[in-house]
Parts: sequence; structure tokens; C-alpha cells
Amino acid sequence: MSTRDGLTLRLTTDLGSVNIVQLEAGAAPTVRYIVHIETDARGTAAQQLLDSYSLKAKSLTSGVEITGKLPPQAARSADAQFWVQFEVAVPRGYTVEVNTEAGDNHDR
Repeated sequence: MSTRDGLTLRLTTDLGSVNIVQLEAGAAPTVRYIVHIETDARGTAAQQLLDSYSLKAKSLTSGVEITGKLPPQAARSADAQFWVQFEVAVPRGYTVEVNTEAGDNHDR
């Protein structure tokens, strides 16, 4: 997503490890992200769970907002587990605000 230096990344997720890195010096001001989502459910149940994961990213005047949300409890199997990992690259002058309910945050 195109952006400009000096803005803010706001990442909110109810589950997930978050790894934030700075873009290389001289790189065009963009926010790049990859999200890995896994479950131990099998077959069509796994596909339904993965399809139900909500991921939204939008560009705002204040920066970029990324939101990840697990499917509602009713849609999940009681014994299925999820693993979510966010990898985000931001411009060097970006401010980062990360809010996770469960997971690890790593800034570099």
C-alpha cells in the first residue's frame, strides 16, 4: 500500500505473532504485509475456518490500518487451533501501534 513517511501503522488482531521491519533506506514509502494463517482442522472444516478469518487493510490519511479477526466462536470447532503470523514492512519514519489479545510482537 502506498503511503508517506511520518504516518502510523495501526495493527489490531485478536490472535497472532507480529513482526515489524523497516523498509530498506531509499525504498519507496509503502506498507507491505504478509499474513500466514494456519489451523489444525482438516478437510472442509479447515477450509471453512480459514475462509471465515477476517483480514482488512486500508489506507487512511493518518497511515495504514490492518485488522485481523478470528471467526466467531460458533463457527469454530471446539478443538481446532489457529496460528496467525503477521509480517509487516513500514517506512523508516513510521510510527507503529500494535494491539494483540494473544501473541508476540517483534519490532526491528
